[in-house]
Amino acid sequence: MTQQETELIETDNGVLGNDSLWASQTLNIIMDSVNEYKRAHKRIAMEEMRGLYSDILNIEVKKLRQKLHEEFYGTPNSFGIEDVINSVCNYYATTPDMLEIKSRKRVIIEPKQLLHWMLRNRIVKNSLTLEQIGKFTGGQDHCTVIHGSNTVTDRIQHERAFREDVMQLCNKLGARTFWNGNRLEISHEF
Repeated sequence: MTQQETELIETDNGVLGNDSLWASQTLNIIMDSVNEYKRAHKRIAMEEMRGLYSDILNIEVKKLRQKLHEEFYGTPNSFGIEDVINSVCNYYATTPDMLEIKSRKRVIIEPKQLLHWMLRNRIVKNSLTLEQIGKFTGGQDHCTVIHGSNTVTDRIQHERAFREDVMQLCNKLGARTFWNGNRLEISHEF
């Protein structure tokens, strides 16, 4: 009880005499009811807040899932990471499962390196880090992704047939490429 309530009871004791016990009990019952109402109201408010937070969280999770789905699979008007993987596999006549094999054989390394280069240079819209790109190719680390990408860049600069094939792959995936004499230029339409 608050000090004001206690003073009220003491004042009532002097005025009411024998009825002071009844007044005190009645006041206690009223105060208990008020406190219970406050607790119930707080509980309802907290449940409403939890529901609101849950709704907001669900909406954000749905947006994130949609974004990840669009990045990986693309949209009807654009290409995704899966399309890049399939294009590289078709070019090298291999399967996506072969990209996850840990090996130093050229037939396995070259598709991985081209995939590293295409994802690193954002041939399709993506927000992958170097470590995430490495996970698509058998859990390689970011250093291996950089090395593979640099190797493809060197091959593009020195091997005309390879450069033309890469440009054709990029153009099929919606990135416009052109050779400016010493470097492959890429323009994106996403």
